[in-house]
Amino acid sequence: MLSMPKVINFVKKKLGFPHVVIELSDSEIEEQIIFSTLNEFSKYLPHTNELVLDTMKAENKTVQENVFYLHDEDECDIIGVSEVIFPQTTLFLQGYPFYGPITTIDEVPSMLINILNAENAEQFSKASLIFEYMVPNKLRIFHSMIPDKFVVRYQRVHPETLHTIPTEHQMEFQYLALADTMQICGHIRNKYTNISTPFGDIPLGTDVASAGDSLKDKVIEKLETLPPNVIFHIG
Repeated sequence: MLSMPKVINFVKKKLGFPHVVIELSDSEIEEQIIFSTLNEFSKYLPHTNELVLDTMKAENKTVQENVFYLHDEDECDIIGVSEVIFPQTTLFLQGYPFYGPITTIDEVPSMLINILNAENAEQFSKASLIFEYMVPNKLRIFHSMIPDKFVVRYQRVHPETLHTIPTEHQMEFQYLALADTMQICGHIRNKYTNISTPFGDIPLGTDVASAGDSLKDKVIEKLETLPPNVIFHIG
């Protein structure tokens, strides 16, 4: 599991620490990761989360009708809403079968047909559910019978703990953090091209920023080619 100390240690080692002086402290590197790297990475690989929206709670109500606030448990920025899941009450009204023990295989075809018919009927009935996400954290529901509680599945920026970064994409995140740090260090070094010492001026090297730009472009290019981070839920 990825963590902030691991990423900071990775960045510093790639920059040559402790043999090379780094212009940023650990807290400054962390700040850069939180405000830049996390947001950039989450554009391509957001974290999918769920919440139960209680429409009766005052903290979730707005002055607009059928518009509710969404509150992320980690106070992460919400990118978008992918699914709103109501209780199956309206489906039952359309003839959706109640789940029960299947005693014979002959029951399966008729049950599947009833499920399909109920779902199709709901799409073209007054019970059809339509929603709209309103930046930064509002959800508008277009429905004649909004339940007191329902599930909202949404995409958000990964938490600052970094524990939700997918294992298979941790390396991309770390190199993106490295690129962001290189850009900042490079801009600082551009202001101070040389260090004066008793042995003469020592060039700092100002190509760090351009190297950071190049690295970031390569990481973003790879992230752009990844398949959509969509989870399909069946049932």
